[in-house]
Amino acid sequence: MAEKRKKKYCFQDVWEEELFFTTVKEKCVCLICGATVVIAKRHNVERHFDTCHKSYNANYPPGSALRAEKAHYSTLVDSMQCQTSH
Repeated sequence: MAEKRKKKYCFQDVWEEELFFTTVKEKCVCLICGATVVIAKRHNVERHFDTCHKSYNANYPPGSALRAEKAHYSTLVDSMQCQTSH
């Protein structure tokens, strides 16, 4: 009997600005609320963003400089919190 191969899903860097997610210790973490997504699939990340953070697309339009700045700022704050907690 043939063995089933497990699929490997990887975090995509474009999700950081597009969906406000980053990777911490090989887990996808929301930059807005800190929630984690178990399997790093685009659908799972999009579903979290669309259901929990509906207003972000209106407040920070996709592709805008404001959105890029917000994602960059959130990443910096998140990395600072990780450094201070260790």
